[in-house]
Amino acid sequence: MTNPVIFRVNDVTSWSKSFESYQEILDFFQLELKYWEESKSNLTQAGDDLHPYFQSVNYFRVILHHLESLDEDETKDWDAARAQKYLSQLNNQISQLRQHWLWSGHSFTPKFLECHETYGKIAANEFIHFLIGYNGNDANKLKEIGKNLAYEYLAQGSETTSRGILERQSIAQIQQSLDRATKKFINNSREAIDNFEEWKASASSLAWRISLRSARLERKMIKRHEGFFENLISDIIGQRDKAEKRQSELEQTYQNKLRLEKPAEYWNKAARRHRDQAEKWTTWLVASAIIGIGSFTVFFISWLSGVQIGIQFNTVQGVVLFGSILAAYAFLIKTLAKLSFSSFHLMRDCEEREQLTYLYLALINDGKLNENSLQIVLQSLFSRSDTGLLSSDSSPTMPGGIADLLKLTPK
Repeated sequence: MTNPVIFRVNDVTSWSKSFESYQEILDFFQLELKYWEESKSNLTQAGDDLHPYFQSVNYFRVILHHLESLDEDETKDWDAARAQKYLSQLNNQISQLRQHWLWSGHSFTPKFLECHETYGKIAANEFIHFLIGYNGNDANKLKEIGKNLAYEYLAQGSETTSRGILERQSIAQIQQSLDRATKKFINNSREAIDNFEEWKASASSLAWRISLRSARLERKMIKRHEGFFENLISDIIGQRDKAEKRQSELEQTYQNKLRLEKPAEYWNKAARRHRDQAEKWTTWLVASAIIGIGSFTVFFISWLSGVQIGIQFNTVQGVVLFGSILAAYAFLIKTLAKLSFSSFHLMRDCEEREQLTYLYLALINDGKLNENSLQIVLQSLFSRSDTGLLSSDSSPTMPGGIADLLKLTPK
């Protein structure tokens, strides 16, 4: 299947060249420019006045400058409409090019250049005018053909004629080879572009399949480890809740410590005060006992020895007086004893209340103290203390319910 023609150009002979791609247009114009620039350079060095056809070099330069300045994306997949759009700015140069351009591939183009180089501009103009634009009558044209045949007959076998024939044949072969190579290159380029587009489409499809497979694999991995992540999140939340609860408990314990620090300090000071009082009353008790025992010992020894004493036991007055002294001494001893033991009792009670305060803090820290236990502890801490005067011989007892609290303490 042949590709559609997107552009066509004509020379002065009405020879037409069709193009199927932007690259084909560019390559053709570059070859023509190179051919005519070299031909013009040779004739300029010889100092010849140039034929108007050599002005095609200027038009080729303008056209090629515009084509080469186009962006690659603008020239991709050219069709007739796109070619007309981008070449519309060159309509003036292309229309004038036809009047000043002779295709280099004509068999007579080398002969035209040879005539120009050998005989000058006038002869070259007559040469090309005779071939493509002779307006005289047939008789004059036949005369001119006869003259040319006579010239060729006379020039047969000459070096100039032989060389000209060989050069024309060589140039024609080169031109044919160049056209074939150009078309082959364009076809190969087009085939390479098609192969690349196929590879690009295949690679895109493969990439899409890989992406889809990766997405499915990712969903499977997420689903497979979904339970693990849920358990992990639950554990993290649980640990956070425990930490927050523990922090709250520690804050509460610290607040309770601050609230009970002063009561504990008060019980400690009270215990020391009662200890000092107990030691003082015990000292007085021991001193009174020693003084009393010593006094009665001296009194009794003096009485046995028959020493005259102030109290007479053979009279009622003496017996009553001695009995009163003994009763007062006994009351003093009993009072001092009660004061001593009561102070020890109050000291022990204050020490127990101090230790109970620390027990309360320990139970709160371990989280084993409920509302009922709290009431028991607070009642025990701040209940009204006894006077300390003993009415019986029993020792101080623990407040009710404290024994049950002791069972809550950690082993």
